Amino acid sequence: MTRGFAVVQVLGVIALAIMTAWIATTKSMHFPMALRDQHWVCDMGQGHRWYPSTLDADADAWYSSALRAAREPSLYLASLDAEAEPVEVVRFTWLRSFHDPIVVRVDQTTDGVTRMTATQMYMGLPRDGRAYRQVARQLSAEEATAFKNLVATGGLSEALPIGCNGWLDGAEWIIERSRTGHYAYWNRRSPDEGPVRDVGLMMLKLTGWSVEPVY
Repeated sequence: MTRGFAVVQVLGVIALAIMTAWIATTKSMHFPMALRDQHWVCDMGQGHRWYPSTLDADADAWYSSALRAAREPSLYLASLDAEAEPVEVVRFTWLRSFHDPIVVRVDQTTDGVTRMTATQMYMGLPRDGRAYRQVARQLSAEEATAFKNLVATGGLSEALPIGCNGWLDGAEWIIERSRTGHYAYWNRRSPDEGPVRDVGLMMLKLTGWSVEPVY
């Protein structure tokens, strides 16, 4: 009886380990798991250093919950679809400490049409997926050209995926860029300058919303 119980216990532990591993690998489909294995050296001053990953598990769960609540697709999975149209998508996820989160996505399609979709959610995610407000429209030729030029030449491609001010309070500025066979991710916390802030501000401007304060 004792031996049988021990066998059952062992099998239970194995099953739990398998389930835990499965959850860990399937929990986030919005971001590549490989981002958790990328680590950076951040100098905190006075001889102290910090070695953050590009995206740890807690941040992954937080950001993914916001995107799910906004009913946003996974740009990472879209980049893996070899049969999908070779469109480019840029998404800005703005997660503020004391204000409603906002997600803005710009899709540049093969037929030359560029569309913007924005969703502002209620604070306290995840809720039931209800949006505070939404807007979707086609960008004008001038808007589309200005946006494309900023993304291409504004320094975003050369920027590191994360900044080293992650220990400060503020808002998460997350930029994703995706097309077939390619996915890129950047995150800054309340950036005062730089390409992540520039792209984020332009995308907020495209919504036509008043979004003060910007931090």
